[in-house]
Amino acid sequence: MWFLLLIPLIAFAQNETMKIPKEIEKLYEQMLEKLKDYKPPQLSPQEQEKLKQKVEELQKQTLKNSQEQAKKQEPIKVPQDTVFYVFMSSSVPKVVWEKYMDFVENAQLEKNTFFVLRGCIGGCKFFKPTLQYVQSIQKNRKVQIIIDPFLFRRFAIKEVPCIALVKGDKLFNPELSAGWNENIQSKGKEFLSCGDWAMPYHLKVLCEKSQHPTTCQLAQKYAF
Repeated sequence: MWFLLLIPLIAFAQNETMKIPKEIEKLYEQMLEKLKDYKPPQLSPQEQEKLKQKVEELQKQTLKNSQEQAKKQEPIKVPQDTVFYVFMSSSVPKVVWEKYMDFVENAQLEKNTFFVLRGCIGGCKFFKPTLQYVQSIQKNRKVQIIIDPFLFRRFAIKEVPCIALVKGDKLFNPELSAGWNENIQSKGKEFLSCGDWAMPYHLKVLCEKSQHPTTCQLAQKYAF
């Protein structure tokens, strides 16, 4: 019970204006004196071996947990021919844009993901309003935002947000739209998920529809 005496002693010590009673101070000094001569009990060879085994098991488990944690943090490598199109509009609240872009950046999917607008705000006769809007959304992010009505037509997008998964498109010119028929050498497999959902749920839907291994890995890793 000696350690309980430390509590009132510490409390007294924290207040410089409060004087420590002599009897408590004396008892505290006696306990410290006894502790100087304290020696831990000696373990038998058998007990030492058991303790050694427990330490080794703990070290192995700690290493395993560290490796598993590191593996979870590693980004999933998405094949170059796999593309996610995130169909959006200026009517989608900025907080939704931010959450989607946060996910893309955290999962390091910037090279495989395009945020797509149907057209310019108020028409493309004056491009400045659209440019200002995109800049206010994109800021210093690495995400890719494009204007492409052909992609909206290809996937028959009637609402936003929608996310399309495309695997294996072959284009004559990768710099041109993947929604323009004359630029498509051969269409890959495509799947669509629409709804006001978080990105992990869209990936879950796309995984179920496509059974695409990489998409399913992403869905599993970032599942709620």
